[in-house]
Amino acid sequence: FMSAMLTLGSLGAVSLTAGAQESIGTVTKITSGDFVYTVEDNVATIVDYTGSANALVIPQTIDGRKIVRIGDYALSKKAKLNSVVVPESVESIGSSAFEDSVDLKKVTLPDGVTKIGEYAFSNWDSFNQPFSIPEGVTEIGESAFSNWSSFNQSFSIPEGVTTIGAYAFLNWRSFNQLNSRRAEATN
Repeated sequence: FMSAMLTLGSLGAVSLTAGAQESIGTVTKITSGDFVYTVEDNVATIVDYTGSANALVIPQTIDGRKIVRIGDYALSKKAKLNSVVVPESVESIGSSAFEDSVDLKKVTLPDGVTKIGEYAFSNWDSFNQPFSIPEGVTEIGESAFSNWSSFNQSFSIPEGVTTIGAYAFLNWRSFNQLNSRRAEATN
């Protein structure tokens, strides 16, 4: 058994099912309840949600580690997920983090978020609730809010945003009102 584990370890991938922990290279994926997360410098990044909740409140800590990021694709394509509350500890939203989560009606983001990755909230064709980007955001990635074709509510972008990626607001066919001169220039 130890020989097999050493062989697997030399390949860079070891799976430990007893502790619900998986190491791939230097990154460790840990499963805790309905969340899968990675750890770096004792802080956590949520990389997947395996539960079936309609309303999800992401905790500020998991297994004693502060959650600072919602990772790439972490909550994408989650059927039946209607609302998500992201904790105050989160500083960035990864690429495609909520992409194609078509049943989402409400996402609450904390003011501490500074970066929204590319395609983070794209393809929300039926989303139609007022939405505000948190005050701390300085960077909005490419196509971050693209394909909100039914959206016709208010949307605000704080003055502190310094970077808006290409196509960030592409295909907003029913768009009604935008509370930012920067975003108007982008459209």
